[in-house]
Amino acid sequence: MRKINFYFLCILLIGLCSCQNKTENKLLEVRNSTKFDEKELQVGFDKNVKREFTKDGIEFGIITLEDSTKIKYWFQTHHISQDIGGTLFELPNGKLEFIKGFFCCEVQLPNKGKFKNAEEFITEMKKKDGIQP
Repeated sequence: MRKINFYFLCILLIGLCSCQNKTENKLLEVRNSTKFDEKELQVGFDKNVKREFTKDGIEFGIITLEDSTKIKYWFQTHHISQDIGGTLFELPNGKLEFIKGFFCCEVQLPNKGKFKNAEEFITEMKKKDGIQP
């Protein structure tokens, strides 16, 4: 009986660890099919954000930081998701960071969008991870 409980617990833990946020999965799919043409993007809420929307309502764009670094992003509002929504950021080094929740209807950056560099930006965004919009 103990052996069965052990195996059940292992399977349960593996299942829980492999679950990803539904919004994150959707944004990863959209990321793979998105072609960025910075000339086509419109200015967002913050002056250093240029964005566009997919037919599904996914906002995607580019955030330009004070050091001229560019961060790509894909955002799904909680209004059209089955969870609290979220944003997928692609940092200049290619690393992806997913932040659950925080933004409501559009990307409105904290600090009026003013960040010195990618490290400062993603550190601040990680503080917002999981906040209900």
